[in-house]
This record gives sequence, C-alpha cells and structure tokens, in this order.
Amino acid sequence: MKFLTDENFDYPGYREGADIRSYLRERFNRYLSCIDGISSPDSTLRTILNARDKIEFQCNKLIDAINSHYLGHPHLAFQAISESIESVRWYFSRLSSTSKAADWINQRGLYRARKGTYRKYERNELFHISFEKREKVATQRYSIPGLPCLYLGSSLYVCWEELGRPDINSLQVAQFEVKTGKNLSILTIGPAPSVLVAELSKLKLSNQDKLPSMKMMENAATYFSICWPIILSCSLRVSKPKEPFVPEYIIPQLVLQWVTSKESIDGIQYPSITVDQNHVSSIHTINYVFPVKSKINMYGLCNFLARTFSLTEPLSWGIARMYLSHPAVQSATRSSEEDFRLIQGLEMNYFLSEFGAIEMLLRQMETDSVR
Repeated sequence: MKFLTDENFDYPGYREGADIRSYLRERFNRYLSCIDGISSPDSTLRTILNARDKIEFQCNKLIDAINSHYLGHPHLAFQAISESIESVRWYFSRLSSTSKAADWINQRGLYRARKGTYRKYERNELFHISFEKREKVATQRYSIPGLPCLYLGSSLYVCWEELGRPDINSLQVAQFEVKTGKNLSILTIGPAPSVLVAELSKLKLSNQDKLPSMKMMENAATYFSICWPIILSCSLRVSKPKEPFVPEYIIPQLVLQWVTSKESIDGIQYPSITVDQNHVSSIHTINYVFPVKSKINMYGLCNFLARTFSLTEPLSWGIARMYLSHPAVQSATRSSEEDFRLIQGLEMNYFLSEFGAIEMLLRQMETDSVR
C-alpha cells in the first residue's frame, strides 16, 4: 500500500527540541494534507477519505489533551483522550484482538525479564509489583505512578532492550502463557508502518494463493491509517530522557488510563520503539501491558491477572545457559525465517542466539499459576 510509505508515516516520531504540541500539530497537518491530496482512490483509500473528519477530530482532541495536562486539568485531559479514542474506536477494534488469547498469543510467545541475582526467584517475583509495594511504580511510557501493571514481551530480546540492555547475566526470566479458555481484549497501538508494508510485500511476492490474507492486511492498513494520529502520539522517542517530566509519556499514559476505565478491555499491545525494526523480525519486538483490575487491594497480586496467566519457574540467565545443550532444547522446532542482527553485517537465525535458545528452553518447561 503506497500510501503507508509516505514520509508522514515516519516512525517512531522524534521532536528533538520542539514543543511536543507544535511537533504533533505539524505532523497532523501534513498527514491531513496527504489525505486531501488523494486522487483516484481505490476502495481502501476511499475508506480513509470518508473518515477524514474523524481523523481531524482525533488530532484536535489529542492536542487538547496535552494542553489540559499542561494546565493542570487531568480530568479534562482524560475527557479529551476519551473523545479522541471513541471517535475511531470502531477502527481500533478491527486492529485489535478480542478472542481466546490462548489460541494465538501463546504461539507468538510471552516473556518477562527483570534484573536480579543468581538466587532462586519465586513466580510472584516475576509477576506485577505487589499492591503493598505500589510506591515502587514509577512513570514510564505505559506506566502511571502507583498503578501496578504486568509487562510482557514477545521475546527475551525485546525484554532486554526495554530494560535498557543491562548485564545479560543479571537477568531472571520466565515464559508466560494465557490459561486455556481465557478471553482477553487487547487494544493494539501499532504495528509499525514498516511492518505492514513488509507483510504486504511478502504476500504480493508469494506464489501461493493468499488473497484472504492480502485482503486482511489491506484492511489492517486502512484501519491503521485512520488511527495513525493516536498511534504516532503514543510512539514518540524521548528527547530528554534524564528529565523528571517526559511530555512524550502524556498520551500513552492517558490511553492506559482510558483502558483501566473500560471493563471490556484488558490490556495494550504496542511495538517497541527502543528496537531498530530493521535488525530483527517484527514478531520479536512486541510489548504488552496489563493493568491490575482488582478493587483497591492492599496486599498481594491482582486476582484477574493471576487467574489469567501462568508462568514457568523463573531462571537466572546463568542457570539457563547451562541447559542449552540439553537434548530437549537441541531438538526443539526452530523457525528458519527469524533473522536477527545485533552486529552490522552479521545476521543469524534468532533461535541460534542465546535469546532464542533460552526461549526454546523455557518452552520445554511447564507453567503454573502464581501463588
């Protein structure tokens, strides 16, 4: 879809020294002008043209949300983000996943890592921060201070990147699974435009009959384009990471707040903007956040999340490394298409790296409920 290759879809966004409102307004205006310039539209572009007013309304409300936040009116900021999302909620629902999550999310993989030591960790230590320790919850892109959330990644590699590339030997890791039969409704912020374009290109080059998949991807590209202003606003690189206030976090935190207000939505799926998408297959760069749903508990863990997810016994990276020659790991099925590159000019199969091999090890282990 040529429309998605336009420079208006540069991703992730980066404002450098510009005020975030000025930066987003300029990006939004360019995008609206790009839509206005569509000529001889096919059915896909016609859908985007027909949603032009919704897209502009969405843009205006995003700016309103930031203005209200700057004025110290959090209730008005939340109202503005709610109106922005609701204006395109139908399209988001088509991008997002509402299904028996065990049927698809477990196949992709769910992992969690934390910095630790060689001591043995319990399952609850790799779950969300417990309620009695909520003061440890700091501000992050999808983190509201004091609100415990369960953060998962689609690979150990993306978990390591999101932690800021700590000493890999300090990691404690576990694989998570959605329990059989559990339903999850997940709001999808993304994927990156380059991922959609790459997937469409692969399908077009394929000799197999993939017309249904092509149509599905074209629809996804259409819905993505209509939701683009919110997706962009949630995906800005931080220009001043050492400052206590990060304007790039305003919109994603408001989106998380909106999710917590919706009983029907359980979490958010979003692509990592830390990882260079050109270095690894997109399947390895997906993050998930699941905020707690329990009613103001003082201690322990969220009952909903504990009933929904199971996890393996946590392993230190050093212990896991000792088992990489185990026959069960060596004989595990590995994808031959997962290209991975950390060193320029040197590509390898992801599952031949320690990240992929330890994922294979974790997949041989049984999961159990957190206690």
